[in-house]
Amino acid sequence: MKSPGPGLDWKKWRVMAGLYLVTNLAFVIQRVTFDLQRGMPLEIISSLLDLAGFAGIWITLAIGILRLTAGRPLTPGNIALYFVAGIVLSLVHGVLYILFSMSMPGLMTTGQILTADDFLATLAGLGHAWRFLSFGFLVVVSHAYDYHTLSIEREKRAVQLEVQLTEAKLNALKMQMHPHFLFNTLNAITVLIDENPAAAKTTLSQLSDLLRLALDNVRTQEVPLRREMEFLDNYLLIQKTRYGERLSVIRNIEGGTLDAAVPYLMLQPVVENALKYGIDALPGPGTITISAYRENGRLVLRVDNSGPGKNQGRGQGRDAVPGPTPGLGLGLSNTGARLQQLYGENQSVAISVAGEGGGGTSVTLTIPYKQAGDAPAAGVAG
Repeated sequence: MKSPGPGLDWKKWRVMAGLYLVTNLAFVIQRVTFDLQRGMPLEIISSLLDLAGFAGIWITLAIGILRLTAGRPLTPGNIALYFVAGIVLSLVHGVLYILFSMSMPGLMTTGQILTADDFLATLAGLGHAWRFLSFGFLVVVSHAYDYHTLSIEREKRAVQLEVQLTEAKLNALKMQMHPHFLFNTLNAITVLIDENPAAAKTTLSQLSDLLRLALDNVRTQEVPLRREMEFLDNYLLIQKTRYGERLSVIRNIEGGTLDAAVPYLMLQPVVENALKYGIDALPGPGTITISAYRENGRLVLRVDNSGPGKNQGRGQGRDAVPGPTPGLGLGLSNTGARLQQLYGENQSVAISVAGEGGGGTSVTLTIPYKQAGDAPAAGVAG
């Protein structure tokens, strides 16, 4: 449907017309009740026509009111303008109302109009106060609609800015993790150069493949667990070159979870932490176990290592990691921060540390379960 005029907000016009008709409903009920009380049911049609003409003319004049109020704040100068316009439009409404009544036989209640003097006398005798109130009502509705629309737009802009800020924080955390991961891998290659040059050469080739995978998803926040495991397998291949027989990896991946959405590069820093504080601390071989399973509609990812069970100065037991946490290293600290940004309170990072007698350390990540490509899970921040 086209607008009644160029630049006119047709939806706003309908809202004004609808609210005005609702307020006139009380007058319709009053007139019908009055006609019935007088025992003149035949007058109901005449009363309804009279009210329909009165309201219909104002709804038509509302187009002009929309143009008058468009872009005008409620300043004293504009209020004075509305006062003058209200008087003029009340007179215009009166003229149109008389012409409408003259076109409807039996509708006029003020006598016949034969001359210009009769017309002016009829116009002067009309209830102009009600007409001015109708004008004022439409002006108020117009401004209320504008303020409501402006409030919604501001709220949308605020939400958009919050989303953009969240994205910026997430991207910053990812960019921190890339050089951190690269530095640690190059450091491992540096150790191999003297000990095993052939292995160092192979590891450099593997690193090239790993960087390609990383760059393929540089703009992605979430990927299927399948792709995350592919990246992790390439990373562990490099580490196997470094650790040799000292490192064993066990995967316990529940069927169906490989299609679940997980934050990209989430597991690598957790595994790296397990290597640094678990396997490196062992005099002999060690094992890292990577598990993934569903529990109560959530995806649980767990990395266990068979290290000595010391928690980098955090003590023993089970600790929640809501965000960046001193003492956990940049990788694991960033993992907690990313999950906080992505899922708000609908996530958790927990560390379970065995006693001094050994038994290793477990890091458990819990996030909302959803298929890769689905809409964000409930509780996503931003």
